[in-house]
Amino acid sequence: MSELFPLGRTIDSVSRKYAEAPNDLPLDSEHQMFIGNSLSRRQKIGVLLLCFAVAMIFSVRVAELQLVLGKEYRNLAEGNRLRTIPKPAKRGLITDSQGVILAENIPSFYLSVVPEYLPTNASEREKELMVIADASGITPSEIEDELLIAGRDISEPVLIHAELTKDVALKAMIELRDVRSARISIGSRRSYPESINTPSLAHLLGYEGKLNPADLQSALAKGYLRSDLMGRTGLESSYESQLRGTYGKQKVEVDVRGNIERIIGSEAKVDGETMRLSIDMRLQATAEKALRAEFKKSNTSRGVVIAMDPRNGKILAMVSLPSFDNNLFGSGIPKIEYEKLTSDPNQPLFNRAISGEYPSGSTLKIVYAGAALAEGVITESTTVSSTGGIRVGEWFFPDWKPQGHGVVNVRQAIAWSVNTFFYEIAGGLDNFRGLGIYKMGEWVKKFGLDEKLGIDIPGERPGFFPTPEWKQEATKEPWYIGDTYHVGIGQGTVLVTPLQVAAYTSVYANGGKLFTPTLISSFRSPEMPERETSPNLIRENILSAKNIGIISKGMREAVIYGSARSLKTLPVEVAGKTGTAQFQSNKNPHAWFTGFAPYENPQIVVTVLVEEGVEGSTAAVPIARAMFETWNEIQTGKQ
Repeated sequence: MSELFPLGRTIDSVSRKYAEAPNDLPLDSEHQMFIGNSLSRRQKIGVLLLCFAVAMIFSVRVAELQLVLGKEYRNLAEGNRLRTIPKPAKRGLITDSQGVILAENIPSFYLSVVPEYLPTNASEREKELMVIADASGITPSEIEDELLIAGRDISEPVLIHAELTKDVALKAMIELRDVRSARISIGSRRSYPESINTPSLAHLLGYEGKLNPADLQSALAKGYLRSDLMGRTGLESSYESQLRGTYGKQKVEVDVRGNIERIIGSEAKVDGETMRLSIDMRLQATAEKALRAEFKKSNTSRGVVIAMDPRNGKILAMVSLPSFDNNLFGSGIPKIEYEKLTSDPNQPLFNRAISGEYPSGSTLKIVYAGAALAEGVITESTTVSSTGGIRVGEWFFPDWKPQGHGVVNVRQAIAWSVNTFFYEIAGGLDNFRGLGIYKMGEWVKKFGLDEKLGIDIPGERPGFFPTPEWKQEATKEPWYIGDTYHVGIGQGTVLVTPLQVAAYTSVYANGGKLFTPTLISSFRSPEMPERETSPNLIRENILSAKNIGIISKGMREAVIYGSARSLKTLPVEVAGKTGTAQFQSNKNPHAWFTGFAPYENPQIVVTVLVEEGVEGSTAAVPIARAMFETWNEIQTGKQ
């Protein structure tokens, strides 16, 4: 103990001496070495001031936390304990006019990752992503790609894969139970059951897909989740808000791992509306089958069939081939499959019915004939002598029949598709005054050409009608009379979409009205009765009833003795117009037909285009015949 007490005293002896000393006696110097005050008065004051300063600092900070930042930190602490969980609504169904389900929801297992819960250390993060990848059968790079789009500090689950198989999902649930960043959830994905056998529906229905980086922020502002899917094309896109419904909310209390401990409150969801289309699957299937049959016969591979109700603009069938299986997109199409679709020269993703722009061929003659009657250029009794074509200077403009058709009036010119007649009513000849290119341009716009009609799926094109000014600017050449003649028979640089041809044919079927084409008949929700949609009239009284009657009679005569006479034996009376449209000198021309039935009380318009089908009468008319036959069977209850 000598090392601890250098004065040679023990603890006991010192304690005893303190106990024996009177309380009022001063301590000797020896005692002061052990218990005396070694701080001076100045040092005492300094220590006190230091303690006071520290106390003041702590007091100010506590006051700041309580009074200034108290609400913020309370909210943060509450946020760690309370969560608001969105409750997705069921997406609305899509059916055909007879209730056949075209788009539905089927159960699906989702893999999501919460970036905020991933390790910040690079190597640990890589290990955790590898664990997630191994458990779910997805490569780490696929997960990283999705997380890169979302960002690293996101507390919301980011959708990685929308269609795990049941076995993989169950395996992942077990293997990832201790991985805080991974989520395996049961939801639903879109399925298109009829598209498997009738893939042309894909262009109409569209498909769902993940949120794109370009529209992510706007979607989040509208209440979407990063893990949501949304309509990307077709009706799924156009009517996204009606189909999606309104999400509900559930306020819950969670533990430190994010597991729900109890539900505090909830807000009910509103499921999406069911859409009933005007499409009739019987007509849709007939159109696709007939078009494919023609492909085999004529060795072609691209075409369009449209059926429309002329009384209101509702689409009864719309086929564009080739097409694709939109079920591939619901769960995220594999890259190799997508590249196969985009590299296909036949462009299966391209909806030719509304986006394809083609020379109209002779189908446009019914527009020019109506315009010539309305402008007084011709009357019902006006005749033109067709001798095989007309000559202007050194240029010869032929008829399709080398020997000509003889003397014809407007009805016969439509029935036989006489080029000479339409050369003259378009550009005139000698003392005969034609419409001229500007007046022709005015009238095609009245019939809905050179503009979008406004159909309710994205991708519609306006077509094109040329003018002398356009030609001068585009080619640095003046406009010649020959240009007007070519446009007058639907050739040259005039372009139309098949939808526009169906629309201007409807003008003759419904007494002079042009409607916005639509695919929707009604909406229905659990909270409201079915609501029928109303037709949208673009313009009316385009032609007088008399002039409509003259042109319609010419179209009927085309079936009785003209270019569409193979339709004469149908059980329903049809009026129509064929067309042959040249577009490249080294390729076969396109084949057209457009017409309506019944002749006396039109209820259906059918328009057919077979790319490189050569003749409308041989390639397009048989398809139209199948359509009219099926429609008549539906009307008479034979199906």
